[in-house]
Amino acid sequence: MGKTTDTLLDGLKERRGQLGKLQTGVTTITGLDELDVTKEGGAKTTAQVLKGASSKLAEAKVFGDRMEQELRDLCMGLETKLEEIGYSVSDSYRFRGTEKVWAFFGGLGLKSCTDRAQRLRLHRLQTQDVQESVKEVNDLVEKTIRELGEIEKQYLADIGDVKAGTGYNATLRLVIEKLKEAQPKFREVKERREKFETELKTLQMELESGTVSESERPAKEDELEELRKNHQKAYLLETELHEVIQNAQRAIPEIQKNRDAAQQAVQSLRQMRRGLLEKMENFRIVLETAMTAVRARAKLERYENVDPALNKTITLLSEHNVKVAAAAMEIAIERAKHAAINPEDSARLLNELTESINTYATELAALEEDAKQGARKKRGTSQANGDGN
Repeated sequence: MGKTTDTLLDGLKERRGQLGKLQTGVTTITGLDELDVTKEGGAKTTAQVLKGASSKLAEAKVFGDRMEQELRDLCMGLETKLEEIGYSVSDSYRFRGTEKVWAFFGGLGLKSCTDRAQRLRLHRLQTQDVQESVKEVNDLVEKTIRELGEIEKQYLADIGDVKAGTGYNATLRLVIEKLKEAQPKFREVKERREKFETELKTLQMELESGTVSESERPAKEDELEELRKNHQKAYLLETELHEVIQNAQRAIPEIQKNRDAAQQAVQSLRQMRRGLLEKMENFRIVLETAMTAVRARAKLERYENVDPALNKTITLLSEHNVKVAAAAMEIAIERAKHAAINPEDSARLLNELTESINTYATELAALEEDAKQGARKKRGTSQANGDGN
């Protein structure tokens, strides 16, 4: 099986065109190699995020890419091999989407449409992903199982049934019956022919001996002629029955041989069909979950890139938080070293306050004194003004 697959893949290399990968402007995610971080003052530093990708993941990625390509090549190889053994590329079950539309018009006799459908299909086979390749193989296997079942039914019909009167078995039974019927008849006819032959020889000898009188000769001649006719009829029937027996004896082993070959073919086809069916049933979960590992690999690659980025982000944020906290503590200590008012200003303000208090007290005492003497001064002033008048 492996040798056949290699042959399919080797034969495909000459036929499969190299399709360009649509990677323009796309960077393959194999790791976050560098991360630019802008710090205060606009200075840019480059931090290495990934020191080295997982070797196992890298190996899985390489194998996954190779697996995807080999599955494509396998489908292409099957396509080529099926064409070589006579399968028509216009078989609609092998076309999908717009391919079916072109194949439909191709089925109406438009060869250019059939060629277009084939080109579209070949392009799809060359670019399809793992899931599509698995589906392609799955469809071919299911179709093969059905076809094996169909040819097995045809072989069973060829083997046939005695009661239904069909196939090798019915023919063999017919030939055997003919043989059984012909053999006793052949022995009987042979004995009768030999008897006629003996009587014919005796009568001829009698007529040739000259012992028969002229009056008896006509009757003897008639008897001789009748014996010859009966002998000829018996001989013809014996020959016919001999051919029936001889051909039956020759045909029986050949028919048996062909019937046995058909039976062996049925057994082999049943084994192959059952083998494919059991594999499909037993490994259906493997085929149905083919994309799980493919998706998992993509998620692992994403994780391998995201986790270092997260770690770097946490490191940068933590460093920033620590630096801000350190700055806060430094500022708090520095400002705690300084009083709210320096000593010189405090002394000056104290003196100014003292002077203001003293002035206030002096002025207040003066006002109180004035308040006490204010009435006498007022009367004295009035009297002095009256005397002068």
